[in-house]
Amino acid sequence: MQYGTVCTPTFFPELAPKLTPMQDTIELKTHCDFITSSKHAPALSSTANASGPSRSETPTRDDVSRVEQAQCDEHLPPVDRGVNAWSFCAATFAIEFLFWGPQSSFGTFQSYYESNAPFNQSSSTAIATIGTTGLALEYGAGILLMALFQRHPQHLRVVMYFGLLLWLTGTFSASFASSVWQLIICQGVMPGLSAAIISFPTYIWVTQWFAEKRGLASGLIITGASLGGVCLPLTLDALLQRLGFAWTMRVWTLFTAVVGLAALHFARPRLPPGAMTRGAYPVFSFRTLFRGRFIAALASLLQAAGYFPVTVFLPTQASQLGISNPNIVLSVLNLASIPGRLGFGKLSDMYGSVALMAISSAASAVLAFLLYGFANGLAMLLAFSLLFGVIAGGYSSMWAQAARDMSSKEPEYVPVLYSALFVARGIGCIVGPIIASVLYHPSGSTRTGLNGSSYGLYDSGVLSIFIGSLLAVSAIVGLAGFVSKLSARRGKN
Repeated sequence: MQYGTVCTPTFFPELAPKLTPMQDTIELKTHCDFITSSKHAPALSSTANASGPSRSETPTRDDVSRVEQAQCDEHLPPVDRGVNAWSFCAATFAIEFLFWGPQSSFGTFQSYYESNAPFNQSSSTAIATIGTTGLALEYGAGILLMALFQRHPQHLRVVMYFGLLLWLTGTFSASFASSVWQLIICQGVMPGLSAAIISFPTYIWVTQWFAEKRGLASGLIITGASLGGVCLPLTLDALLQRLGFAWTMRVWTLFTAVVGLAALHFARPRLPPGAMTRGAYPVFSFRTLFRGRFIAALASLLQAAGYFPVTVFLPTQASQLGISNPNIVLSVLNLASIPGRLGFGKLSDMYGSVALMAISSAASAVLAFLLYGFANGLAMLLAFSLLFGVIAGGYSSMWAQAARDMSSKEPEYVPVLYSALFVARGIGCIVGPIIASVLYHPSGSTRTGLNGSSYGLYDSGVLSIFIGSLLAVSAIVGLAGFVSKLSARRGKN
């Protein structure tokens, strides 16, 4: 370890590598060498002894930590405050808007493809695969990417620019697509993978910039995706109607290039690359996930499997109900998720995440069973979109705190488990919409509801029950995790 380029983040325990006894000895000796030679070091008792150094000569771990702290405080920008921290937050917000917002808006493309040639020759399931593939890669690529990023942190910024190039290539190429399989590659695989490449480094860096305000910062950042989900459905729908599919994709590519370059310029780590030594941090393994953390991952998977079918099929259902501008309900849902994410993020800082995640899923299940199931017009569908956006949309803002809660005994695993929750959500966002597309057949359906009732008009009854059931099971699993955590605490007392 060479000081001047390396500064171990002692006030970020979740980022500090866990050392073996031998590594600890070597690390301490290196620190001691620095202390005795540094002009910033405090005076230490160092009476020479012919028989070797006495115990009073050897700096303690506390001495080392104080010098480390002074060095870090002197050379690094402050945590939880300052222009640099909030500039990073703003840049990451823009990244979420650009690269996660379109995936939240795929319902607009789903509706367009189902009613316009040449893509309307394909089934709803095939078309839905475009969006679910992109979402799955955005969430699911995290395991491999996080492992690579933690081993080679010095290359992250270069990799992010490569991700931007991959995104631009994919969306521009999509403008020439004439079949669904081409869209799966150009609008699904390439943007999904590149969005993960661009965004996952920022999920590592947010733990460097924010500690006490991490939940709030995470909530602010991911509202970028919500704002993208508000603006993009209306904007893309207008462009699709006026310019057509090909030129819509080209205009969007140009916009992403300009704003994306600016965002990547300001999205920087707080610590220098040398501070995150290669191989110093634990790499994800499924054994790690199953050591008491599986419940949170399973709850996230089930919540995603229930949440994403709503974002995919909500405009289609609105169109079936005769709403002239069906994309407005998707925009309302995404707009409502902004205060939901901010609120749940702040609450998780104050009260923890485990119980709040279960409450979010339970309330979302009630909304799916009732408001979504009995929706018969614009008023009920808007009410559902508003409430569901606040309650279900805020779920993912609690992940940062959830990873911290799950790793209270092993804080070095926080970034790893954060990525594990992304992977679980990625699996859910594939499984949920694909199964939902098999259950929901809007084309050719009548206004009759389930078994001739008023529940689930236009064959949406089974879809409502499917969504509500997944969210209810997610709440039960999350509640089991909360009870398990309480039992563990009582056992210690």
